Order: sequence, then C-alpha cells, then structure tokens
Amino acid sequence: MSDGLDHEATTQVVVGPDKFDAVLFDMDGVLTTTARMHASAWKRTFDEFLQAWDTVHGTDTWRFSIADDYVATVDGKPREDGVRDFSCLEVSCCRWGRKRIP
Repeated sequence: MSDGLDHEATTQVVVGPDKFDAVLFDMDGVLTTTARMHASAWKRTFDEFLQAWDTVHGTDTWRFSIADDYVATVDGKPREDGVRDFSCLEVSCCRWGRKRIP
C-alpha cells in the first residue's frame, strides 16, 4: 500500500545545532491545542460519510456532535477504535429506537 508520498521528491533536512536551537517532537496536544482540529476533522469525516450513506439509502442519520460524541467515542483512541465506537453508538441508538438530539 502506498503512503501517498513521493519519496524521490522528499527534501531531507539535516537537523543540527548550527541551524536550530531546539527541536520539538510529539506536539500532539502537549505543547499545542490540537483537540479542536482533531474534533473538527472527525466531524467532517463522519458527517461526509453519513451524508453519502443517507443519499444512497434514503435515510436521515443524525450527524457527529463534537460536544456529545468526540470525547465519548473517538478522543484519545486509535482511529479504528474511534470509528468502531461511534458506529456502534449510531447502530445501537437506531436499533433500540432511542432519540438523540441532533
């Protein structure tokens, strides 16, 4: 499977003390606030999928709620687990006829 990068065209940068005073790694929420970007990306991903699903199946599925669904289903989890947990929430709510506020 391709990672989508053109490895031949990738520029290599040598990180050394002659060019940099410091190098920061693993900035995922530690030094920067990335949760808003992650939540927005999850919402966009799920909402686009659900819109396409509704178009094909003639359904009206509620959309991903950052306030209700982000922390409960995807935050801090591997991608596959987040998708599974949000999908299970959708299925169980639909299956049991529970109403969710969109």
